[in-house]
Amino acid sequence: MNPDNEETDSYFGEKSYFSKEVSNRLPMTLLALSLIYLCLTLIGISILTDPVKENITEPKKQETLSLSGPLQSKEFWLIIFMVICSITPGFFIIGNYKTFAKDYIKDDHFLSLVGSFGFIFDGGSRFLWGASMDRFSFKAAYGTILFIQGSALMLIYYSFQVRLLYLFCVAFIIGTKGGQIVLLTTLCSKIWGEK
Repeated sequence: MNPDNEETDSYFGEKSYFSKEVSNRLPMTLLALSLIYLCLTLIGISILTDPVKENITEPKKQETLSLSGPLQSKEFWLIIFMVICSITPGFFIIGNYKTFAKDYIKDDHFLSLVGSFGFIFDGGSRFLWGASMDRFSFKAAYGTILFIQGSALMLIYYSFQVRLLYLFCVAFIIGTKGGQIVLLTTLCSKIWGEK
């Protein structure tokens, strides 16, 4: 949308906006992204296969799954509370890292790089968080995530003077959000079973 790395130049109140040339590229950018997502979805669907059923001697009795068990447990509500309190900052930064910094960092290409690096870190770190729960306890892995996330949240407001620090703060906050999803779903499967 902004190939020439233009700065925001028009103001409405205290908010700054990009020029019409940059803003007018939004519909085509959304169309291009939609086509990319459609192609990736079609590729994913085309490589799906049914699992191979080998050595089945007798059919197993189907278990009836019910939500009433987890909904009545205090562990379920504690996990929901943990999710609401700890994943929210990650989703907030995902939606606002660029808006939050554009008045301090006047480089749109760098801010796009910040988001790209954050999402790559998010996807790549999920394997590490899963392995950390296998090696250590849930409490140790989750405590580490909360410590990293809290430290990055405290630093982010002061990180505008050092652009690389802002990049790492955003990456750590987004990466810990992904780690929480991995750890909490694994915890649920340990408590209530894989089904």
